[in-house]
Amino acid sequence: MTTLLLFLVQFASASTCLELWSQRPLQLLESTQCFLELAPSIQGEERLAALETAAAAATWIPGRTEKWMTSPSQNAEERLAFITLGEQITEKIRAEFPNSAQASYWSSVFQSQRAREDDQDAVIPTHTMKALKEIKARLRKTIEIDPSIHGYGAQRVLGIIYDALPGVVGGSKKLAEEYLSKAYAQAPRFSANALYYGKFLSIHKRQDEANKVLKDLMELEPKAFNENRIPETTLDREDAKQFYKNP
Repeated sequence: MTTLLLFLVQFASASTCLELWSQRPLQLLESTQCFLELAPSIQGEERLAALETAAAAATWIPGRTEKWMTSPSQNAEERLAFITLGEQITEKIRAEFPNSAQASYWSSVFQSQRAREDDQDAVIPTHTMKALKEIKARLRKTIEIDPSIHGYGAQRVLGIIYDALPGVVGGSKKLAEEYLSKAYAQAPRFSANALYYGKFLSIHKRQDEANKVLKDLMELEPKAFNENRIPETTLDREDAKQFYKNP
């Protein structure tokens, strides 16, 4: 964050971006767009750090990116605008900094959400199937560069993908468990890791193992990972109750 603050001080004209900074996800992504346009003279690692910090900030507010994008109550037009802008920004960062783990990871998130939107009400999710190869490639690249992004999110998302896909189109319960368990082992206090791993174990009839993971999650302090994730951790603790079964 220090790099970003120095960046903003250097560019006084970034005040417009700052006005957007503390608002909703869509405005936060628009503020990142501001930084892209304001910083043609900043190059190299300093520019990358500033852009990555700005992009990551869009995921650290109440109603954070993944839950906000998929919420049924969210205004559809605003959600689509958010996804579109997110795609544009992460693609710009990927083009300029191909080894940015943040850009690789978040571009895969936006790409998957775009496919989900395009496949709404479709009997066969053709857009999702078409995008899967590229999504998985970007997640694997994230793991190669920096697997810790978003609480080992690339492993978690790959696990979710492999579990959701039928075997005939590349699904694998073995790979799903491998990725989900790795994410959970690396960051057990990142609530989404515990929720999805516990859910996987419960659905696949391994309830004793599931209960242990889910019980720990339900007892987790909301700020256990960090204070930025209090809203998500609180929601994930509630969701865990759906899959926990009393012995």
